[in-house]
Amino acid sequence: MRKIACALTAGIMCLAPLVARAVPAVQSITETFSLTIPPSPVPNDEAPTFAFASLPSTPFPLFVPSSGTLDSVTVEISGSIKWVSLADEPLLNIGLLPPGGEGLLDNDNYYGSGMIDLHLSGVEPADLVAPFVGATSGEVTLAVGSPNAANANIIESNAPLTGLVTYDFTSPSSTRVPEPTSLALLGTGLVGIGFLRRRCRHGRKTPGPFRWRLRRRGAGCSASAEQRRRKHIVSGHSTISP
Repeated sequence: MRKIACALTAGIMCLAPLVARAVPAVQSITETFSLTIPPSPVPNDEAPTFAFASLPSTPFPLFVPSSGTLDSVTVEISGSIKWVSLADEPLLNIGLLPPGGEGLLDNDNYYGSGMIDLHLSGVEPADLVAPFVGATSGEVTLAVGSPNAANANIIESNAPLTGLVTYDFTSPSSTRVPEPTSLALLGTGLVGIGFLRRRCRHGRKTPGPFRWRLRRRGAGCSASAEQRRRKHIVSGHSTISP
């Protein structure tokens, strides 16, 4: 029985990897950048000029295509900005642009003047990640404008703004995960092994044939005693208790 159990276990272990499926490994890479705003006048961003001050970040590595398939990109930037305005109703528009300046990751509007706690973040889905893919480096841009008169607002960062770029991608390497069929086969084998071990353990205590002999032997003894009792009654001897 032990040999049968060992053979069954070995067979299951050999079959399980054959029905395993490959699951792509999802990974992420995070790059950092910074952006310093020198004292800068803010242009008027309304028609017909639509002018913005473009403030580029420091370069960061782009996603290398050989690393896998890029699924999404998350960009964040935060920090403190000082804003001085001569306008009666100061208004500042700040947008975060991806590498190349096409599109908009995030934007916000600020009213009044003074200190701004800036925090912008945006997520680019798989169909918009092309500007972040390449073998070199890239940079994001802050676009700053105002509906106020040109040069009525001046901004400056108190310290370099900090930023993160996170690449979520699917690696070409994969992890093998057993299929449900493989798991069911393994479970069936383990149940069978447990049954065989239990049967062997009980068999060693009281073997089946030995129990059968005991039952037959007890029945034979009772029959012999009955025959002796009847024989003594017929011959006129005293009855013998069985």
